[in-house]
Amino acid sequence: MRMSEWIKLQIDALRSMITADEPPPVPPDGVAQSSDGEALVLRFQSSPANLSRARKAVEKFCESTQLDQPARDEIGLVVNEALANVIRHAYDNANDKPIEMRLQPYYGGVLLHIRDWGNGKNPADGFKKPHDPTVPGGLGLICLKKLMDGVKFTPQSDGILLEMIRTTAGSKAAAEDREAKMEDGQ
Repeated sequence: MRMSEWIKLQIDALRSMITADEPPPVPPDGVAQSSDGEALVLRFQSSPANLSRARKAVEKFCESTQLDQPARDEIGLVVNEALANVIRHAYDNANDKPIEMRLQPYYGGVLLHIRDWGNGKNPADGFKKPHDPTVPGGLGLICLKKLMDGVKFTPQSDGILLEMIRTTAGSKAAAEDREAKMEDGQ
């Protein structure tokens, strides 16, 4: 399966989880939003129930950038994967730990910061081995690396700060598939 096909399946799955009658988030069981100028700051607990609201807030923020729908969809997927990794790996599936996300416009795109106060293990250290498609998991970091223009993990004294940049419009997964087809002579 090509990467763009997998990405499309993941984005379709995320869209199918959206409900129109979802109540507004109320912390600590939801997502708190604040704005300081052009930036958006989201604070929420590590419950998987908050992933959809956080992702939708990010996608809505990205509408104010110059990024097109395919790029916004990929950013939504990346945010979902990054937050799921924080919950699973940094917080060992605890659903009451703090997560803070900051978004700001960046050269027509977006700069995202995701901060956790988890175990402090740098996820980039586990990215060195190749992904085995027969073993579940391990695609979150691949998505981050392939679908964003820049990804940086910075260990903090009490957790990790993830910084991601996306200024490229269009689907990066589709572009990678086109390059692979050209290399294969198709």
